[in-house]
Amino acid sequence: MSDLATRTTSPPRDEFKFSYILWAFLFVLYVDVLNGISFAYELYLEGDLLWLGPTLIAPFVWLFFIVSNAIKLRWRRMLSVVVAPFLGAMPVIAFAYFGATPDRVRFEYHKSDFLKDVEDSAAAHGHPVLINWGWGEIAGGFGGASTEFDLIYDETDQIASPPASWSAEFRNRLMNGQPRKPGENYGEGGRLFPSDDNVSEPVIDSMGGHFYLVSQLFE
Repeated sequence: MSDLATRTTSPPRDEFKFSYILWAFLFVLYVDVLNGISFAYELYLEGDLLWLGPTLIAPFVWLFFIVSNAIKLRWRRMLSVVVAPFLGAMPVIAFAYFGATPDRVRFEYHKSDFLKDVEDSAAAHGHPVLINWGWGEIAGGFGGASTEFDLIYDETDQIASPPASWSAEFRNRLMNGQPRKPGENYGEGGRLFPSDDNVSEPVIDSMGGHFYLVSQLFE
């Protein structure tokens, strides 16, 4: 009888909880995926409401569990809470390192449509093809800096070379693209701006197959 009473009144066993790491991983994955969806569909306000609130609350929940377990002298549980956000984020970081990012998933999902646009441009304007699609924008808000993104198809792959090596013809096409025609998802040429005190040099990431994701910061 005394053994039963001891078992029923004893505190929960102190042990390292891998479930905390799992929940941290799911939370980081949720924020990463939601950011990608918000960016792709320009759900800026709606997307911020869905991820910003939980992200602001998460550190307080994390600290609460650390303090709670420390007060109860559950050192192993406290350690699992401390390392959970770092270990939970590692798989998402690994995904990004190997190219499994929201931008990559979005690109592969729509790749057949992009290639159809490339064929249409080649048929209408010939080779080499240089066209662009709007990819999205990260606005600074309240007059702050913003970053604009474009997907560019460059059949010559000159864009992968340092800007100083671009030919005059290529630079002209890249900097003076034509507006998108009604009914078309792409525009001829590029939409880049010459860099100056208010516009950064373009950041260019290859997506493979002559496709490049390009961004510029505007202050």
